[in-house]
Amino acid sequence: MKNFFLIVLLTIAICSCGSQKEEKAQVEKKGARGLSISNDSITFQLPTDFSGYTTSMHYIGNEKVMLLNTEVFKLLTYNIGNGELVNEIEIAQEGPNSVPAPQSFKFLEEDSIALMNDNTITFINKTGEVLHKINWIDFGFDGAVFTSPFVFNTSADRFEMKFEEDGVEVGGIPNDIFMREANIEDYKSTLVNLKIDLGEQKMHADSLTYPTPFFKDGVRNLFYSRTIGADGKYVYSFQDHAIYKEGNGEWTAYPAKSEAFNSGFEIAKEGYAEDPGKFFEFIYLNDRYGSIVYDEFRNVYYRFAFPKPQGEISQDQLFSIMMYPQEQHIILLDSSLTKIDELRLPLNQYVLTNYFVSPEGLYISSTNPENPTIREDELVFRKIAVEK
Repeated sequence: MKNFFLIVLLTIAICSCGSQKEEKAQVEKKGARGLSISNDSITFQLPTDFSGYTTSMHYIGNEKVMLLNTEVFKLLTYNIGNGELVNEIEIAQEGPNSVPAPQSFKFLEEDSIALMNDNTITFINKTGEVLHKINWIDFGFDGAVFTSPFVFNTSADRFEMKFEEDGVEVGGIPNDIFMREANIEDYKSTLVNLKIDLGEQKMHADSLTYPTPFFKDGVRNLFYSRTIGADGKYVYSFQDHAIYKEGNGEWTAYPAKSEAFNSGFEIAKEGYAEDPGKFFEFIYLNDRYGSIVYDEFRNVYYRFAFPKPQGEISQDQLFSIMMYPQEQHIILLDSSLTKIDELRLPLNQYVLTNYFVSPEGLYISSTNPENPTIREDELVFRKIAVEK
C-alpha cells in the first residue's frame, strides 16, 4: 500500500510552469451563474533550486498561497497580490526535526502545519521545528480490518480532513487496492470515515461505506475526493455520476454527471496484482472524476472530470496522460449541490491538478507541456470566473 501511494503521488506531481496563450473556452450555460476563463492571471517566480514538482497547494489567508515542493522538501509561501515569494520553510529529512517524506500538507494556523504521507502526520511550526508526530501503524483499530487510513490532501485528488484537539478525521480506502485476494463483499465493507484518536491511541470508524450503487456491476476505480461544505459536513466525489453528502450515517446523492461521459464506468478485471501497468491503465485511461472543491468565498462547488483519452495510448504515453489529461472539465454546483454549468477547458493549456481557491476566484495552473510558452522559472495561474 505504501509503495503504491508513493508511486501515484509521484506520477501526479505537476511540473508547474506558465502559459499566456488562450483559446476560446466551450461553455454551456445551464443557469443564472456560469464559468468562464478570465483574463486575470497570477505569476509566481520560482527560486533557483525549485525542482518543478508540487503535490499540494492551498490558500492560507491574508492574500497568501502555500505550496509543497516534494523534491527539495520545502514549503513556499507567495503573496498573490504581487506574486512575490515571502517565506520558505525547509523540511528536514535528517536529525531531530526530520519529517518522513511528505506528499501533502494542511495549514492549520501561523505556527502549526500538518505534513502527511501514507502512514504519518507530522506537525511543524513556522521554522520547521517538529511539534508532534502521529504514526498510526502502531495504533489499535476498532473498525473493519479491510480498511486503511487515507490522508492525502493533494491537489490532484483533494481530500479534506478535520483536525481537532483530540484527533484527526481521515478517510478510509480498501487494504487490497490492487485486488489481489479480496472479494466484492470485502470492498463493500470498506469504511470511508475514520478518526485517529490521540488520547486512546486508536482509530475509530463510523458506519459509512462506499455508496451502495458503487459496486453494482463490480469494482470501479476506488479513489475518491472529499471536501468540507459550508455546514461543516463532508461532500464526496466517488467514481459515480452523483456526488454524495454524509449525514446521520447515511448518504444523500446529488446528480452531477459530466456532459462528456456517455457510458458506464469501467469495471476492474483480474490480473492487476501481477501487472500494475494494467492497473494504471484502468485508472487513467477511462472516464474518471477528480477533485471536489468547496469555494467558501462564492458558496459554490467545483467538480473536475477527465474523459477517456482518445486514440491508442502506448505505455510510454501513459505517464504523460497521468499528469496531463487530454480533456478536462470543470462542473459548477451551487450551494445546494445542484449542477448549474460545465466548462470544457481548451486542450493543451491547463492541468486541473494544480490549483487554489482564493477570495478572488479559482485559479488553475498553465502547466501543459504542449504549451509553447511554458517557462521553467515561473508558476502561472489563470482565474476561472463564476459569472453571476
